[in-house]
Amino acid sequence: MITYWLAPTATIFAAIVAAFIAYRNNIRLHEAQERLKWINAQLAEFYGPLYSISEASNVAWVQFRKLVRPEGGYLFDYDLSEEEQKEWISWMTNVFMPANKRMYEIIVTRSHLLVGETIPEVYAQFCAHMATYEVVVYRWSQGDVSVLNSPIQFPDGFRTNIAESFLHLKRQQQELLLRVQPSRRWFKANGK
Repeated sequence: MITYWLAPTATIFAAIVAAFIAYRNNIRLHEAQERLKWINAQLAEFYGPLYSISEASNVAWVQFRKLVRPEGGYLFDYDLSEEEQKEWISWMTNVFMPANKRMYEIIVTRSHLLVGETIPEVYAQFCAHMATYEVVVYRWSQGDVSVLNSPIQFPDGFRTNIAESFLHLKRQQQELLLRVQPSRRWFKANGK
C-alpha cells in the first residue's frame, strides 16, 4: 500500500520542486533583466557620453599642448606670449568649452544615473570649474583677456573616475548579458 502512494507522491514532489526552481530562475532572470536595463541607461545616457567626450577632449588637449607647450609643465606656470594667449583662447573657446559644456549638462541633468549614492567630489569640482570658466570666456568675448584661466582648476581624477565607472559598468553589462541571453553563454563557452 505504501509503495502504491510512493510513486505518485514522489512525482508530485518532483513537480513542486521543479516549479519552485523555475519560479526562482524566472525571478533571477527578471532581476538581471531589470539590472541590465538600468546599466544600459547609465551607459547610454551618462557614462558613455561622458567617457567619449572626455577621451576626445583629452586627445585635443594633448594636441594643443604639442603645439603650444611641447616642453611640458603646467600651462599657466609661465607668462604666455601674445601668440600663446590667442591660441589658448581659440582652443578654449572652440574646442574645450563646448566639450566641457556638454559634460556639464550631462552631469547636471542626468545625475540620477550616477553610480553610488552621492555625486563624486571630482564631478562637483568639474561643474564649479566649468561655471567659473563661463565668466572668463564671457570676458574674452568683451575684449578683456586679462584673465586666462578659471580660478578653479580642472579636477585631478575627473577623467579617471569617468573611465573607471564606464569600464566597471561595461563589465557588469557583459556579465548580465551572459545571464539573460542564453545564446551569448553558448558563444562565450565555445570561444566564439
